[in-house]
Amino acid sequence: MAIYDRNLNQVATYWPPATDPVEGGGVEHGAPVAIRCRWQNVSRLFRSVDGQEITSSAIVYPNRELIARGYLFLGTSTATDPRRVDGAREIGAVGNRRRSTPRWNSSRHG
Repeated sequence: MAIYDRNLNQVATYWPPATDPVEGGGVEHGAPVAIRCRWQNVSRLFRSVDGQEITSSAIVYPNRELIARGYLFLGTSTATDPRRVDGAREIGAVGNRRRSTPRWNSSRHG
């Protein structure tokens, strides 16, 4: 349990990226999972996993490790395709777990 776990008072839905990319370069996603988190709607400039500079629309502090190219939605959802969920956002970068307060960035599609 991390020291900040007691502040994770929100629920989000997380769709992890599938392990195998889809033909044509697309990404499929796993089943939705409800997670506890702290969601802050703030803008921060960061580099995506592709090396592009992107401005995040939120920083999310989750209770579990997340993977870039997965999707997050503030609230609960049982939808199987996060790209069809209004407000779901692709995870552009994941913070460094060695920091005392890891930063999780969610951007695009939101």
